[in-house]
Amino acid sequence: MTPRAAVHGSLWYEDPWYRLAWLALPQAGTVLLANLLFALVAQGEWGRPATGSRQRAAELEILRDRAGGEGDAAALSQLAAGAKAGEIDAQTRLATLYDPLVAGKFPRKAVPSDRARATELYRAGSEAGDLVAMARLADLLLEEAGSEDDRRRGCRLAKAWLDHPATTRDMLRGEERLAEKLARCLVDAESGIPQDPRRAGDLIVDTLRLKYEPSIRTYVRGLGLHKPALIRALQEAMAARTIGRYTGPVDGLVHPETIAALEREAGLRPFLPDPAPERRAETGTGLTAEEFRSLAQAATRDLAALARVQAIADRGDATALATLGYLYSPFLNKGEVFAPDARRSAANFERAAAAGARDAAAQAAGLYDKGAGALEKNPDRAASLILRQLELDPGYQLFLTDPVFGATWSPAFWGALQRALAARGIYTNPVENRRNDAVIAAIRRFAQANETARSPSRP
Repeated sequence: MTPRAAVHGSLWYEDPWYRLAWLALPQAGTVLLANLLFALVAQGEWGRPATGSRQRAAELEILRDRAGGEGDAAALSQLAAGAKAGEIDAQTRLATLYDPLVAGKFPRKAVPSDRARATELYRAGSEAGDLVAMARLADLLLEEAGSEDDRRRGCRLAKAWLDHPATTRDMLRGEERLAEKLARCLVDAESGIPQDPRRAGDLIVDTLRLKYEPSIRTYVRGLGLHKPALIRALQEAMAARTIGRYTGPVDGLVHPETIAALEREAGLRPFLPDPAPERRAETGTGLTAEEFRSLAQAATRDLAALARVQAIADRGDATALATLGYLYSPFLNKGEVFAPDARRSAANFERAAAAGARDAAAQAAGLYDKGAGALEKNPDRAASLILRQLELDPGYQLFLTDPVFGATWSPAFWGALQRALAARGIYTNPVENRRNDAVIAAIRRFAQANETARSPSRP
């Protein structure tokens, strides 16, 4: 199915007025055919600039930025002329100058904020499948000042934007407000779109990870004001994560564990590994899960508690070793009680990984990749540890292959990982110091092979 057909299908099944118009108006088919032919002639792509010319789109971006950022009247005039002539990309960029929700990005714009005018200008781009126009129009329609009809249209358009094949997870950065609005649509029976609480929870958690302040205020500080279905969705989303999995109740009620987990997602408190009761029993720590969690939290501010964690780690307890890795990590320890120590952090993480701690290998890899503190950069060591992480937890590949998370690793790391996978016969392309499609595919194959090996055999 083409992306254009995917959006059409989404609206067809979810919007009865769209179906009625399509069946009742004979010209609808003609318009679609004309649009398709125009797209072919212009050699454009669905979700790309509607003119089909990247060069022209870049020129229009420059004009918009000059008009909005420098108050350039000539640039505004050229942009307005293109919009008046029916140039869709010009209309979309002119709309951003009128859009009250992004007015702060254009401090010297000469046109007033005008919701109605922006909505009108975004419409053509949205109908043509331009992702920017779709997102911006949906955001405006979902403002509280709009009508119920506007809100339902906004919900449908926002979902079509998110479902679009060209929309990737990293595109949520900058559209956190729209993602949070769509999450509310997905738990509102009056929104006009199918309800999907779990997807709503995933979207909100994503906005928290992006440090979106309104989400922090609304869902961390004001969690108790929300519907149980949405609270449960947040609990399920956090329980499904690979790193720092939520282990509290999943019942749609507000618990201290739920709020603490949301704070961790938003970066308001560090992630600490969940204790492994069966491993503690083997090493004889004698602590319950809650007792160890309290001890780990106390160790961030109390040297006596830190010494107790160290004593448990000295007996080889994987959870305690991983906890020490977090406590000494220069990424988390700001030196308020005791100094961070990258070497000590990495050593504890490596020992924890060797003992089977779930996320420790990835944490050590990050330290070696960044060369944090006094620890020298070692991309080969980082790559080896990431493969160990995938052996322990094949699901970690979802993070490693994510564009946003993947961008945090250095080019040297990607080259080292390609060499390591090539040595195992999984990566066969030339080694290059960058993230590419071939290494992503190799990571997935490696993870799948380990997942298969970990699964019990079937008759």
